[in-house]
Amino acid sequence: MLAIAEATGIHSSSDMAGGPSRPQDPRYIGNVQGTQREFHATEDSMYGREVAGKVLGATGPPKPFKPRPTTRP
Repeated sequence: MLAIAEATGIHSSSDMAGGPSRPQDPRYIGNVQGTQREFHATEDSMYGREVAGKVLGATGPPKPFKPRPTTRP
């Protein structure tokens, strides 16, 4: 069985904070707080939390942003 570090590639907290950026959440709605509220509103989600001085989800390679319609079908 793989150790957590082998399975995730994260060997220390510095690997997580200083590693390569992940792509922005494709559900990003224009700000981290709104996206966190809409899609990551669980106790175990790290999205939107500050780690090593950076807010998770606030950076990453940008994707073309298209605001969602204000009404849902």
